This record gives sequence, structure tokens and C-alpha cells, in this order.
Amino acid sequence: MMGWTNKLTGQQRRRRIAGAVVAATAVVAAMVPLLGTAPAHAANAGPTDPATGIPTSFTDATGVSLAPCFAGAPECGGTKASFLAGSSPAVYFSATASLPTAPAPGVAPVASTMLLALEATQPGPTVFQREQFHVQVPAVGTYVVTSPYGVQAFNVTALGAPGLDINSTTDSPAATGPIDPFLQWSGAPAAPAGFMIGSPAANDFFRVEGTAINPNPADAAHACPGVLVPADCVQTTLLTLAGQLGSSMSSSPASVTFPSQNTNTTSAPQPVTITNNGGAPRTISTVSSAAPFSAVDSAASPCVNAVLVPGANCSVSVTFSPTAAGAATGSLVVTSDDPAGPLNVALTGTGSAPPPPPAPAPAPAPAPAPG
Repeated sequence: MMGWTNKLTGQQRRRRIAGAVVAATAVVAAMVPLLGTAPAHAANAGPTDPATGIPTSFTDATGVSLAPCFAGAPECGGTKASFLAGSSPAVYFSATASLPTAPAPGVAPVASTMLLALEATQPGPTVFQREQFHVQVPAVGTYVVTSPYGVQAFNVTALGAPGLDINSTTDSPAATGPIDPFLQWSGAPAAPAGFMIGSPAANDFFRVEGTAINPNPADAAHACPGVLVPADCVQTTLLTLAGQLGSSMSSSPASVTFPSQNTNTTSAPQPVTITNNGGAPRTISTVSSAAPFSAVDSAASPCVNAVLVPGANCSVSVTFSPTAAGAATGSLVVTSDDPAGPLNVALTGTGSAPPPPPAPAPAPAPAPAPG
């Protein structure tokens, strides 16, 4: 997560996304979309996980990889078990925001909301991108909605339920949707290790424009900049992001178990292949392991200082040299510029005391005395 920047300031918080399992595109009959979103630049899918049937990660144009978040609360809304059961989506990325917009006369105000997500649902499973806007407006007319991934104009010809005058949910195939690059965290406090939760770097707002849409033009927190008429524009720069960083790097085997090894001896080397499964090149800086294990870079296909393009691999050999009897554990640590951090390959082995030396041969019986 290092090196991510944004233009957003102010309070930031986590929020579980809602409505993630609603199906397909839904637009109310009284609202006609006039403008399309920005051209699609979809993130690249990683290999499919046979256990879930969905990609292990998606990598955006900046090289950031996100995995389906199965950690449960508070970081994620579900687990692998709940996804497989169909009770929760597998969310790779989500961005949510809300802001106050003016209601029609006599209608109670309801917050207008935005949801942007890359997720998977059952049955199928189906992986898709979602753009969802629920916007309350004061009257019929044309309203322009701006999100970090595009601009849409809606002609509202009749008012709907409170908060749903504009009720737009557009699902796109994961391979062609507009979400790329992922919005990124750089605020404080820091996101939990391995997660990104925060605010975007570029088009960092959710905005609605239209006649008298701003219920409080004097509210600086929701004011639009520049020459936009204060009463006719309202926006927020507070976006809540959620996504679990996915490692680009993998190893084969995923872990190494050494057979029993006599103490004070060294095992035969065990090869480990390191592969870049992400969508951007990765540079490996070090490979290391602590005693009683030892990592040696391959001469034929070295990892240290290697730049692995997507799909490329390199090799490391690991040995086990126990100095005491009993179980031993450790890790092969592969450090690279992967934002998810180092790849750790579990190492296990058992030291055995060497067998005792053979008993000396008995001395030969003395020769009989001469008689």
C-alpha cells in the first residue's frame, strides 16, 4: 500500500457495502439516462481458484492486485463459506459514498448514495462490475451524476419513492467494466494490514448537478468548486473503500516439508518455483530463510533482481540442517515490489538424533597355552 496518494481530506471510515446481491441492470421507467459512462478499462483477472470458481485476484493498470475478501467482519462482509452458500458476495473492490440532496416539497430528506464494486455472486458464480446510484431530487428535470469512473445525465420525468428518484444499477462484465484503476488509500489512520480502505486518487468525488439540488448551499463540506452554481450542485469527497490486497506472487509447491534429517547434517535441496500471477511485472529483491533452513538462489533461473513479467517464474533451492532433534518450522521469504508484501512459503522438518555408533567387535579369544 506504500506510495498511494489522493487529494481527499477529512474523516474517513469503513462501511460494509449493501445491496451487493441485487441482480442485473435496473432503471426506473420515469428516468432516462442521457450520457454514457467513461470508456471501459477493465482490470485483468488472475487464475481461477478451483475451490471457489472465481479469479484469485484482479490487477489494475497500476499493478495493484485485489483478492476476494473472505476475512469476515470487520474488514469484509462475508467469508468463503458464506459466498459458496450464496448468502454473501465475494467482493474484490467497493467504493461507497452518500451526500444530502434536496427532496421534493413535503417529502422527507433521504441521503443519496453511490456504490461502485467489483464482485462475484452465486449461482454461477458470476463476476461483474456494478455502478449503482440512488438519488433524491426536488423536481422533474435533468440531473448529472459524476463518479470517479464517469459521468451520466438522467432525465427524471416523474418522482419515485423517497431517495429513489434516480434509481440506477448497471452491471457490466468484469472484463469490460469501467473500474480500473482501483481507488486507493493514503489517509490516516492506516488501513489494516493487507487491506485498502479509504479514498480515491483522481476524480475524488460523488457529485449531483441539477436545479436546486443542494439543500444547503452554505454547507462548505458539500460545496462544488469553481464556477458551478452553489444551489445547483452538491458533492462529497468522502468515499469509503474496501478491498483486500492480493499477492501477485505464488510458489510451487505452496509449502515444503522435509523428511526426517539427522542432526548436524544437511538435507538434499528442495526446489521451489516462484511465479508472477499478477497483471504487472514484479521485481524480486531478496530470497531468504532463517536457520535451520537455508535458501540458495538458482544459477539457471535466479530470482534475486529478476523482473518477472506476468506468467514468468524463477527458482530457489531450500535445504534443512537441524542442530537439534524435534520439529522445526520456518519460512522462505521472497521480497519484491508487490504491494501485498513479501511471499512467505512455509517450511517444516524434523531433526533426528543420529543412531549410536555400532558396538566395537569383541576381542578375539586368547590362543590356548601350549601344552
